[in-house]
Amino acid sequence: MNTSDRISARQIQLIQGAAKLLIDTLYLSKEDALGIITHSLKEELKASGVTFEYLELGSISNRQAFVRKLVYRVQKKLEEVGNISRDKINLAIEAFVKMFHESWRNVDK
Repeated sequence: MNTSDRISARQIQLIQGAAKLLIDTLYLSKEDALGIITHSLKEELKASGVTFEYLELGSISNRQAFVRKLVYRVQKKLEEVGNISRDKINLAIEAFVKMFHESWRNVDK
């Protein structure tokens, strides 16, 4: 994200919601969970060359593609932690995907 990008209250809620899932499912600290989410999000926004605002206004297929890539980044970061079982990571990832898809489904209404 560029420093000129503004983060909306909704985007902050999404980031906090995703972090809460990691905290509740994987027992990560708040700092670790937020770090994983924000780092992965920044990396994917930069790699995709888009902004969160573009995704919110874009097509469902663009959002789904972005979520898949973001989830992959988060999963890799969680695997790097090293002390989290694959089953726990999969459970957290499923909840993470569901939360993002539900949040963007509401944008279309």
